[in-house]
Amino acid sequence: VMVVAAGGALGAVLRYINAKAFTHYFGSPLPWATLIVNVVGCFLMGVAYVWLLDKYQASDNLRLFIMMGFLGALTTWSTFSMETVLMMT
Repeated sequence: VMVVAAGGALGAVLRYINAKAFTHYFGSPLPWATLIVNVVGCFLMGVAYVWLLDKYQASDNLRLFIMMGFLGALTTWSTFSMETVLMMT
């Protein structure tokens, strides 16, 4: 549980920093930062799956930290859903 929590904390912080930086530099009201993070994160999830299971044969803790914790928190459907609803109101 702690491994997933640690990875999730890092992923959530990176998501927050990315959203703030994107809004600061581009000022777009559209949730481009969330869309980009989700697409890149999902791609990285596929790469990590192959790399950690087939190539590296990583420990369960490392896989949980990277895939479920870090990338899971980085790519959340809930943030995209919330931003979409906010745009419709």
